[in-house]
Amino acid sequence: MCVYTDGLPQNCFILHYILSDLTHLRKAIYVLIGAILLLAIALINTYPLITQDTGAYLNMAYAWFFPSDRPAFYGVFIKFVSITKSIWWPVIAQSVLLSYLMLELVEKLIPRNKAGIGIVFIGLVVLLTPVTWIASQITADIFTAITLLASLLFILESNNLKRIGFLLVAFFALLTHNSNTLTMLCFSTLFIGVSWLNSKLYLRQSVTLFIVALFSFGAQCTSNLVTNDEFTFSKQGHVFFMGKMVESGILKSYLDEHCVTENYRLCAFKDSLPPYAADFIWQEGKAFHKTGGWHASKPEYVKIIKSTFTETKYLKLHIRESVLGTFEQVTLTYVGDLLYPFTKGTHPYKLVKKWLPNSIPYMIQAKQQHNQLSFRLVSAIYAWTLFISFLCALILLFSSIDRRYKMLIGLVIIFIVSNAFVTATFANVIGRLNARVVWVLPFIASVLAWQWIQGKRGHKKPI
Repeated sequence: MCVYTDGLPQNCFILHYILSDLTHLRKAIYVLIGAILLLAIALINTYPLITQDTGAYLNMAYAWFFPSDRPAFYGVFIKFVSITKSIWWPVIAQSVLLSYLMLELVEKLIPRNKAGIGIVFIGLVVLLTPVTWIASQITADIFTAITLLASLLFILESNNLKRIGFLLVAFFALLTHNSNTLTMLCFSTLFIGVSWLNSKLYLRQSVTLFIVALFSFGAQCTSNLVTNDEFTFSKQGHVFFMGKMVESGILKSYLDEHCVTENYRLCAFKDSLPPYAADFIWQEGKAFHKTGGWHASKPEYVKIIKSTFTETKYLKLHIRESVLGTFEQVTLTYVGDLLYPFTKGTHPYKLVKKWLPNSIPYMIQAKQQHNQLSFRLVSAIYAWTLFISFLCALILLFSSIDRRYKMLIGLVIIFIVSNAFVTATFANVIGRLNARVVWVLPFIASVLAWQWIQGKRGHKKPI
């Protein structure tokens, strides 16, 4: 007869492996179901969501052309997962990865529970948060949340092999976008401090994540050396920061004061600067392009930026804008940023047609290209979800749950705030940059709240 321990046969060799295979098969099915749920908006749209950045990523993948304004690694990801030349493979692959991480995290937080409970939580998150809008895009944005989820799993995992796997996933996710690395540097630094104050809980993990962030920083510098002949973290960082100065009004104020004595090319445009960073950078034939564009503008832009940080008046303005921008960014959940119709003649359309010509008829028929996607109502729902989730997180922090899980909630909040700080300080304040990761708080809070309530009802020992 077979002896059973924890429901698994311990002395029936064949039966053990049959059941083991069935367990893995069942888990794989759940991962695929979760991925389908995460792709809800792409399926409703009948095509993956296209943004202004999609064309550049396709160029990376299929032409190995690496522009100097973004890392090469998301383009490499597209190439690696594209079994055939189809626009669907990247969103499928990133959704499968995301589904797996979410289900693993549910399994960690609710052990020995009913199989498939993770699918319920994924479904709720898809309905009530922006996750499907981010997972359905051909952009690197979803990898910000993947960074966080993989880091949390690295913290919680006891199996060394799986810990290394989660760490590698987090490392690659950092490489896909410059802001991810800066966010991780900020997050892991704060994590070390919080860990030290909490009896060194997870201190080793926090230091490891900081080291991984440093490696990511070095890898991105090396990547720029290989692809753009310059060992730097962001070859075009001066452009995006100048865009931020335009949006905040700091550049206008600086030019009004200094154009009397300085002969900056930007002085000719100080009274016609656009209100938003995106308009400053991407509008053809305007101030940015007429003052040198991506490359020739660097000496002047760097000089202006350095000057604003050495003058007390403008340094205070930078700090003020960073703090206010962070607070504003962390509350935004609007998902329609950059999801315009990209019809014939636009840059994304041209590159989709160039590299994936067979998919053009499907792209043209998609709801996005006919302004048939609604953003306002769902964004309002997401805002309420965020508010309720934050209240739920506060209740859990003062509840009877284990301090390790209180730490987990705190780390999610710290990461979200770190992301808001980095993007608001070095890029701009838009809903997309917060929506890409803020949904993790409702996900974690709902899982822990459910487990806590189950414990209160006596079904399980409270965590």
